[in-house]
Amino acid sequence: MPQPIKTVQIQLTPIEDRTPVKVPIKPPLLYFSIYYRDAEHSFQRASQTRERELRARADWRPRIDKFVAIEVYTEAQFADAWASIAKAAREGNYMVAEGYLFTHASKPGGNNSGLEFAAVPGTGDGTVDKTELMNLAVLPWRKSGTLFLHGCNTGRTGERRNWSPAELLANAQGVATSGTLGFSYFSSSPASYTKIAPDTSNVYLLPFKHGKNGMFGDGSAIPTKVFHPAK
Repeated sequence: MPQPIKTVQIQLTPIEDRTPVKVPIKPPLLYFSIYYRDAEHSFQRASQTRERELRARADWRPRIDKFVAIEVYTEAQFADAWASIAKAAREGNYMVAEGYLFTHASKPGGNNSGLEFAAVPGTGDGTVDKTELMNLAVLPWRKSGTLFLHGCNTGRTGERRNWSPAELLANAQGVATSGTLGFSYFSSSPASYTKIAPDTSNVYLLPFKHGKNGMFGDGSAIPTKVFHPAK
């Protein structure tokens, strides 16, 4: 005698739960440093200090994030380095999270001031000036990104200059940009001026109440100024 057919009730997913959930995928982040070549490798050590601190941060993702450091000596090499950062970001689909420029910079003095490099014949006049700063390729910065300028007076106006490299780059790049409000010195401490030695590994390039910023200063760090893009 045939057995009766048993029916099984299948629990279907409610219609309201069938819509795929879009999980945001965080893009890989690019961090970079462009630093000037000097005989004592002080700029390089400042860059390496920043890189070590960055890689030790909780938000650093070693499997997907990337840090690029490029040493330059001339104005032309700086331009090439910036272009290579733009190319690396584009080809690797990176968002640029942070950038660091460890360079010399002019005392405010008109449109011909800016970031300073060695004036080698055939490589430019040694100054990345106002026009040249504005014409740098715009990097794909993430919204919370920051560009840090560690050269002298990069956040200062005055003395025939109503602009600063930091303010200019903030608007040209569309990213928050930090500039210094005084002459920068190499120090083994970021909080107060402490003279470095040739073998000092932790090196910071920042303005302190010391030397040209005040002969009788207490050596404490001078706060930097952050410029945000004009809306």
